[in-house]
Amino acid sequence: MNANANYVAHFVQQAPSTYTITATADPTNGGTVSGAGTYQQGQSCTLTATPATGYRFGSWMRDGVNIAGGATITFTVNANANYVAHFVYNGGGGGNHEYVDLGLPSGLLWATCNVGADTPEGYGDYFAWGETQPKDYYYWSTYQYCNGSNNTLTKYCNNSDFGYNGFTDNLTTLQPEDDAATANWGSGWRMPTKEEFEELYNNTTHTWTTQNGVNGRRFTASNGNSVFLPAAGGRWGGELHNAGSYGYYWSRSLFTVIPYYAWDLSFNSDDCDVNYSIRSNGFSVRPVREN
Repeated sequence: MNANANYVAHFVQQAPSTYTITATADPTNGGTVSGAGTYQQGQSCTLTATPATGYRFGSWMRDGVNIAGGATITFTVNANANYVAHFVYNGGGGGNHEYVDLGLPSGLLWATCNVGADTPEGYGDYFAWGETQPKDYYYWSTYQYCNGSNNTLTKYCNNSDFGYNGFTDNLTTLQPEDDAATANWGSGWRMPTKEEFEELYNNTTHTWTTQNGVNGRRFTASNGNSVFLPAAGGRWGGELHNAGSYGYYWSRSLFTVIPYYAWDLSFNSDDCDVNYSIRSNGFSVRPVREN
């Protein structure tokens, strides 16, 4: 270079990035959501969930993950995002315990909470099959309806090989006084039968999800209504096992092939099925009532 020179750098202003915010209601007839749309990066977005008649706002999920916040949330947009507002059916009735009408063939109504819980995602209490109060230790030595072992049953036994001194009573369904739902929530509420768990399974889509930070399965019916069952784990011995990864829910039906078992609904992130388990285990109870 053999002469003075003046250089000028020219800059071009870039248009700000734009992102799409989508927002939907679950169930679709549970309410409406406003505020979705296209926003420039750095803009503020406000989403508002408005429940329909008979529903209340439950929780928000962003891209499949539960987030904190009330019915109205405000945030700064910096990426595409999908929000879902979950609404809870306020069906009412039955001692102030809420229930959901899933439009099942039987007309059965499902409670929104476990016995002992105040919210749909609350674990609640754990009950041995046929017992109506929680306890500290769950095993045959503390089970109400046996004489210390699985082949000394004193109630709900249809096979003398498993009854105390050959005892049988041929009872295969829990009586009201031994039904944890009826005993704790009152007349009209009861535990579901094995067949009613199968009806729930066969007439809904069931997906592993998270609600308010709690893992569980959501059972969604064709009418858009749903119930959430938390993966509350179960109690055997003196410990709580598999909380957050498995759910175990007692039916009121005895497993008649081997009567020290009873039918239950069990699930994890991969599977959901109606199975049978040892009666002395402490499992969750989700009540139902007739329509």
